[in-house]
Amino acid sequence: MIKKIGFLFSFFFLFNVASADILVIYSDADENATTIDSPIDRRGVDEVFATIRNGDGTNVSHDATTAFVGAQASNTNNQFQKLSRYAFTLDTGIVPNGSALISAIVSLWGVSKDGGLGNPNFDIVTYSGPNNTVDQADYADFGASSFYNIAYASILTGFYNDFVLDVNGRAYTNIESITGFGIRTTWDTNNVFAGVWVGNTNGGATFYTADQAGTVNDPKITITYTPPLTPAKRITFMQ
Repeated sequence: MIKKIGFLFSFFFLFNVASADILVIYSDADENATTIDSPIDRRGVDEVFATIRNGDGTNVSHDATTAFVGAQASNTNNQFQKLSRYAFTLDTGIVPNGSALISAIVSLWGVSKDGGLGNPNFDIVTYSGPNNTVDQADYADFGASSFYNIAYASILTGFYNDFVLDVNGRAYTNIESITGFGIRTTWDTNNVFAGVWVGNTNGGATFYTADQAGTVNDPKITITYTPPLTPAKRITFMQ
């Protein structure tokens, strides 16, 4: 008598998405939405650069359609009446959990430049203020380490300016929640005014905020990432 014996085989198949995906994420226009963007400054003073840089913020513009980033000299020799920064948060948590971030580019639309005090460069830095509200006290919430720097001469008007985040900037980008960024001049970042002082004159650049109509000119981040591996699948059959 011949007996037929069956064998049970199990195979595991793990499928990986080889190609990268891209997400473009914009900041919200309205305070108390998911994210914010607002210019924040210290103004109405007459101070040396170190004092205006390290002092308390005095003004925030919730509904401004543009953000000036830079300094304004006062009429007192080598002193300043305004120093401005720009904060914005982005909902980077919409990147799928478990993804590997390949690159992140923060883009700001240039409106105008003013080199009356010289030609400052511009740094993308951390911003640690609240995700969906902002006030003048958040003037102190800008980091002092640059993730990417664009020279004054390279700042574009009428186009996006792309700040390609370095390895530290990519590590800082929170793909599980909201990420805050700021932009400030290198004078401000380094606490050294390296321009040419001229009384009652501006030095800096102006960018569109999310309050500008539509999203064509809004601050944004473009994230390239590799999605997580798909769950393992098992196929079982008998021979």
